[in-house]
Amino acid sequence: MQARFCEEYVIDLNATQAAGRAGYSKRSAQHLGYQLLQNPLVTKRLAELVGDRTERTQITADVVLGELLRLARVDPLDVFDEHGGLLPVKDMPEDVRRAISSIEVTSNTMRGGDTVLTHKIKFWPKNNALQLLGQHLRLFADVVEHKDHDVEQAIREGKRRAGREA
Repeated sequence: MQARFCEEYVIDLNATQAAGRAGYSKRSAQHLGYQLLQNPLVTKRLAELVGDRTERTQITADVVLGELLRLARVDPLDVFDEHGGLLPVKDMPEDVRRAISSIEVTSNTMRGGDTVLTHKIKFWPKNNALQLLGQHLRLFADVVEHKDHDVEQAIREGKRRAGREA
């Protein structure tokens, strides 16, 4: 069952779900999942499975960061030619194509019978990519503000508790 847990865990990295899918009791899956992750044999097997998957898929931290950087740096101007016309997708730079989340083409027939195509190109959100990159680089520090009276009150409370426990 431990081997099955390992195989299930690498699917979604959710110990509770993996324990349940591996056949452990649904009621104790959360506790057992945590316990299994503490087992040296299980962690060794998980490292092997993750390593195999990384080798097989060639997905590394560098690849993920590269994709995020691609999304963060995309320039919408690169979908147009020098005359302002939309480039065919095959002629767009690869970085731009990979940053596109969707392309919508609508056809409208005008009164004279001419057909006008409208292209809507949507890119993956740049702000999400920048946020993830910033978190990776630890650019955003979580700041907790303490007011002097909060600290003083905490000290008094600590001294009061210490006096009761002594």
